[in-house]
Amino acid sequence: MLNRNSAIPLKDSNQDTILIIIISLMICSILVIESSALFLSKLGNQWHHSVSDIATIEAPKSTTTRTLNELKKLLDKSYLIKDYKEISIEDMKHALSPWMNDTTLDNTDLPLPHLFTLSLRSDDPIERDKLKFAIKALDDKIKLETQQNWLNVAFERAKSLTFMAWFIG
Repeated sequence: MLNRNSAIPLKDSNQDTILIIIISLMICSILVIESSALFLSKLGNQWHHSVSDIATIEAPKSTTTRTLNELKKLLDKSYLIKDYKEISIEDMKHALSPWMNDTTLDNTDLPLPHLFTLSLRSDDPIERDKLKFAIKALDDKIKLETQQNWLNVAFERAKSLTFMAWFIG
């Protein structure tokens, strides 16, 4: 039932102020969400173009020299691999040095893996799967990590944020 004494919005000064504040907060929230979604989508596109041809191979410390040599031969023969580099133990320790001091790194036996950084010719998922299976055939503990793994998660989050921004807006 309508009450004849109720104030119509924008006719009562107390309700005017509250209504204007609520509308302003909603507009600000929508603008923040939409600008965040736009920023994330642009950032995601830049990441996609800059890291889609990069991959990492991680072999456990216990991997035999024979298996590592076979892995290097496989990388040399693979069409997908443009270039690769084995990361030295010293470089890994240097990368860890902000979190662990040099004496701790030198005096402890950290199980640092054998790491290879790869430059790929293509971001074709079929070619990547072939390489992954060939590496797994050598040793199932060796991991091929492409940037697509985390990049797809980031894209999904950006898409959901974009959808939320358009839904609210």
